[in-house]
Amino acid sequence: MEIEGVSGAQIIVQVEQAGGRFECTAYSNVATARCALIVIVGAPAQAEDLRRAIDAALTGGRDVQRTDLTQCPAPQQGGPGIADSKCQKLLILVSDGENAVASPPFASLWKGSGDYSVLPVLPETARASFGTLMPPIFAEKNAAYWTEAIDEVVPRVFSAAAMTVDAPRLFVSYRQKESAGLAVALFDALSHAGFDVFLDHYRIPPAANFQERLTQELGDKSMVVVLESAGILESEWTTYEINTAKACELTLVAIHLPGGVKVPGIDDAARRTLNGPDFDGGAFTVSAMPQKAKLAELVTWIEQEHNAGVLRRRGSLRGAIENALALRGVKTVTIDGSGIMQVTAAGRDYKIWPSVRSPELNDFHIASLATMPPQHGVVVGLSRLFMLTTQTRYQWLSTVCKVAMVDKGEIGAAADLIARGEPLL
Repeated sequence: MEIEGVSGAQIIVQVEQAGGRFECTAYSNVATARCALIVIVGAPAQAEDLRRAIDAALTGGRDVQRTDLTQCPAPQQGGPGIADSKCQKLLILVSDGENAVASPPFASLWKGSGDYSVLPVLPETARASFGTLMPPIFAEKNAAYWTEAIDEVVPRVFSAAAMTVDAPRLFVSYRQKESAGLAVALFDALSHAGFDVFLDHYRIPPAANFQERLTQELGDKSMVVVLESAGILESEWTTYEINTAKACELTLVAIHLPGGVKVPGIDDAARRTLNGPDFDGGAFTVSAMPQKAKLAELVTWIEQEHNAGVLRRRGSLRGAIENALALRGVKTVTIDGSGIMQVTAAGRDYKIWPSVRSPELNDFHIASLATMPPQHGVVVGLSRLFMLTTQTRYQWLSTVCKVAMVDKGEIGAAADLIARGEPLL
């Protein structure tokens, strides 16, 4: 996967400078769902701060390389990536909260839909002033706001640039009798931040098969947040959730509570600790709510960990597919700008779409659009976590759209068939 005209680059960040010129940085070996051009204009200091935050988030990944481009025309002059139909083009309008952002001379390029998206970025204190701070041409666009630092909006940037997943989803693993207050507070705050959050208190109806539903919900999510209370390892359900997350290589992070125990296998770098004063009333109890500022801090941290985790999982899944094929003599695997892995073996062409969670309708849609007969379409994901009824429906969908569904644990068997040039359906 690379942006047309920039060898090896999956992401380009283009920042407006004085006099209308631009500086560009290209990033390669990024496990992004789609290649992206990110153009940042507006308040110079805040735009530069956002560039640094994006750089830090990208280069924190495994083996990611950055290159400063010497030739960087403005978008209206045909800058890098602007004509690449498989590249998502994101325009970020950054306000300092006081001065209006001028409409860029290339604004009309972003008035369409599809590959062009716009993200206004403002400080929270300027929320009521959106209409006067942003160009009227983009008045209908939804904005991202930051409270303490502009770094907080980086997850929204990655999502708007189609680099991660269309909707962030996470699972909260906790004991109701020990940390219900915090779990409910996180559910509410993360839901308002755009997450699809699973909390058993709200999401499992009466008479449902509890374990089946838990299993499917885990596969449907990109991340598990464990609330480390005193008895978190004593519950068969939380133990099951944690072990399933580990076995399926889901992103695991923890919030360590007063008197709690640490879950083995979760690194301290993926853990945040709360103390008594972090809760309303100055002490932690089963119903205690975190203070507003601390809750906002946790949400920002979870968003950042979620994005990093999605990129890691996609890179790991692609690597597993490439390694399995290479072991069978299939060593030519390319990735196009839309994230589809293209493989030719024994005279047959395969288009493979790796899903970082359980396959769903959109995954089949992406793979089907990329596949033209006699090519073979394949979706790889955690299909073994489906409930029986869901498994049946998606097997039907797989047959109808002629896109094979391969469980992540069956990559080796699928690679055997591909190496022999056989169909997977």
